[in-house]
Amino acid sequence: MLKTSNGITLISQRYISSNHCSYCFKSLNTRLSVQLIKTNQHVEQACCPHCGLLRYQDIENEVSQIICHDFLKDTTISAKIATFILNADLDLNCCQPQVIVFESMKHAKQFQLGFGGEIYGFNEAIQAITLEMQSKNCCD
Repeated sequence: MLKTSNGITLISQRYISSNHCSYCFKSLNTRLSVQLIKTNQHVEQACCPHCGLLRYQDIENEVSQIICHDFLKDTTISAKIATFILNADLDLNCCQPQVIVFESMKHAKQFQLGFGGEIYGFNEAIQAITLEMQSKNCCD
């Protein structure tokens, strides 16, 4: 609610603290965080690529850019041109299925040799996460 000169009005937008994930509401880890820059210039933060990609899928038409950080070099890159590894054998203590971002396919393949996982492009990673989330059984 917002006080106005004629009384009060209901604010329809939900504001999320900039230090919490807009998807799972977990505290942000800047090394893994993803930023979704919306067409209205508001920025949403996600704690990790897993949440960033799922949130992007939810609000794709509102997003002008989605940026993340290369896992090895910590450089800022566009997620749309990044390479993603899902389900590597390295536990980063964040959301599952775990997603790791790389600027280059070469680095992703080298990482995969040591830690396993599957390599995907941007759209394929979103599909793979969604499929895996839908196929998980709570009792497995």
